[in-house]
Amino acid sequence: MVTATWAMSLELADALHPKGLASLTLQLASQLDPHGVPESLFLSNTVRRYLR
Repeated sequence: MVTATWAMSLELADALHPKGLASLTLQLASQLDPHGVPESLFLSNTVRRYLR
């Protein structure tokens, strides 16, 4: 049930503009420190280019 809810939520979020951004962001975040990632990382030019 939880997996289905996550899948539906991600699908709906990916449908918003810009399409696919939620999945890319989640994939990137899953590779980073599980104890916390500075918000500034997601605002960096390198990450912003990756997420385009």
